Amino acid sequence: LIRKIGIRATQERIKEIVRTKKVDLLLVSLQGDSFQFSIEFFHELRGMTKLVLWQYDDECFFEILSKHYAQAVDAVIATGYFQVYAYRALRIPTIPLHAQVNKSLFYPVEAKKDIDVSFIGYCTKNDRIECIEFLRENGIKVETYGTGSKTGFLELSALHAIYARTKISLNFTELGGVDWLNDDDPMLNNVRQLKARPAQTAATRAFCLSEYEPS
Repeated sequence: LIRKIGIRATQERIKEIVRTKKVDLLLVSLQGDSFQFSIEFFHELRGMTKLVLWQYDDECFFEILSKHYAQAVDAVIATGYFQVYAYRALRIPTIPLHAQVNKSLFYPVEAKKDIDVSFIGYCTKNDRIECIEFLRENGIKVETYGTGSKTGFLELSALHAIYARTKISLNFTELGGVDWLNDDDPMLNNVRQLKARPAQTAATRAFCLSEYEPS
């Protein structure tokens, strides 16, 4: 909508919806590089309705974005383990919601366990492919699915069947969202992030072997 009518008109449209629909609660979810809306705009909205920031990838973007916008809302839903306490330190009411699973997409199915080890995801991020190649060189058969694999991108609806066929599903926890905003912060190389994959595999009653992550 911003591209079609501009930021100011979009803000007016949002305020009009909140007013005319008598909105009780507005959920705000910002991408890590979303600075189009000013903090003052959210302060204005907060005077019209209850405002909750539901933020993802705070492991990457808490310091440069989330903590600033959070001070213009009534409460926060945080998906990062440590960020829950960082928001609370700012005296912002915060609840953790670490992983959500759509049970219409991820559910148990009867399947032959014909895949020894698999990884579904962005194969070329971080050192994932190096870990996978190390396993292969040591005699472990690993099948990969997703961007950067021979199989290529998979639709979400296809994942649960692969989980069900797999004896061990791999999960990596290094950050995947470091980009031009924060790629000069070497400390982020030490941070680990909870992914949806362990929850997805659990929902299919499959087994997930994961790198460490605090939560």
